[in-house]
Formats: sequence, C-alpha cells, structure tokens
Amino acid sequence: HEARLLMAFVRDLAPEKVFAEPEAELQPAGEARFLSLIQRRTDREPPSYIVGRREFWGLEFKIGPDVLDPRADTETVVALALDRVADRAAPLRLLDLGTGSGCILLAALHELPNATGLGVGRSPAPLAIAADKARPLGPSAHPATVASHLAHHRDPSGAGVTTSFPCETTGFRRRPPTCSLRRSPS
Repeated sequence: HEARLLMAFVRDLAPEKVFAEPEAELQPAGEARFLSLIQRRTDREPPSYIVGRREFWGLEFKIGPDVLDPRADTETVVALALDRVADRAAPLRLLDLGTGSGCILLAALHELPNATGLGVGRSPAPLAIAADKARPLGPSAHPATVASHLAHHRDPSGAGVTTSFPCETTGFRRRPPTCSLRRSPS
C-alpha cells in the first residue's frame, strides 16, 4: 500500500491508477526519486509527510512537519460529534480546541452545511494550513482560526459543538478525545 502511494506520488497519479498502467516505465530521474522516497520511509518518516498530504474523512489535507499527521482513529471524534447532532441542517457553531490541520473541524463542517466553526490552536503554521484547506470547501466551511494558548482561550463563539483531541504537550496531561454538545441559550 505505501509503495503504491509513493509510486503514485512520483508518477503524479491517483494511487488506484498505479496498477492500471503496469507497463509504464520510470525514467532514471523518476526511479532515483522513488528510491529516495523509499529510503525516507525506511528511515521511518510517515508516508503522509513524504507526499505532503493525508486523506481524512474523504477530504485531502496538507500535512508536514508543522502539523500532526491525523490518524484514521481520529475520525471517531468526527463521527461522535455528528452522532450527537440531531439536525444536521441546523445553523450550529463549532469550536475545535487544538485544531492543528483543521481536519476534525473541517470534516464536521463538510457534513453540516449550515454550521460555522472556530479553530483554536497555539501555533500559526498549522492554523495557516487549516485556513488554506477551508477555502475550497465552500462558504459554510470557512472557520475562523485563532492562535492562542489553549489554557487562556475562552469560547467567544457560543459554540454548540466543541471538539478536542488533546495531545501530549507541555503543561497538559494526555486525555481521551472529547466531544460535547450543548444547546445555545435561546
């Protein structure tokens, strides 16, 4: 699977197309590039960092050293949030603490057409990636992103759905992912 992903990257194809053209030969430059990518993987660099992207919830996200690589099990946070929403057409406000690449927030916004979101994170580089990813998803998926220390953040959005996938960082204990749903005051 990973070799196919890397070969697709070298040949600028979708991974499923690699086996559709088995007779296609790589030029020496392409072969050298493929072998260098294999070496990077042998050195334990994640495939998504090598190719610079990762699929999450059917959406493609830019990934690199500035943002954590979203794992497949992170999609359970999105599923949990969506399971708690009775009316997916409601004009919900979402808050994602520690938004990183924005994958959780943007996947939820992709499923909730009338929702808006706020992604809060500590580092500007991942927030820029999240904001960049939000643009092609359409007007409802344009979350505001705020760079601040999570311990000092207060929710100004009145969010009805809050997600958090805390990771081990200085000053924070590792906790399981959370999702809460609260009704905004009427």
